Amino acid sequence: MRNPKDVPVEEVKRALDRAAARFAGGLLAASRPDTLQGELDSNFEGVVAGINFVVEAYILGTTGLRRKVNDADASTQILSVVTALNARKVRDTPSASRLTNLNARRNASAHQGTWLDGIDSDALRDAAVEGQRFHAAVKADLKAKGLVL
Repeated sequence: MRNPKDVPVEEVKRALDRAAARFAGGLLAASRPDTLQGELDSNFEGVVAGINFVVEAYILGTTGLRRKVNDADASTQILSVVTALNARKVRDTPSASRLTNLNARRNASAHQGTWLDGIDSDALRDAAVEGQRFHAAVKADLKAKGLVL
């Protein structure tokens, strides 16, 4: 890891804050009984984007490097971050397969122009909770490495 003084902490915080907002929005949408299907789908995509913001924050916080388009694909980066967290024995880290499956489900649906299968409230809630767990694990590890968040 780079010296914590060299890490752009404000950018790391911003990425983590963006992720937290996506997860909170997903939980809110999942909790409303009148949420429309399009809102569920849109919030699911936001939750998966939040997972990617968490990945970005971890990479930036541990290396000082910013992700670039066409770096490793999202699944590879998620796996890399979860592997690092598990190696450091960070508690309550979600499984890489669960997070990458959420990303794959989003990609299979959203990036084909139409949602192939609708997200229900339970699926959105579960995804947002996994995102929050990932967020908490990354934040705990970054703090343990000396970043003041």
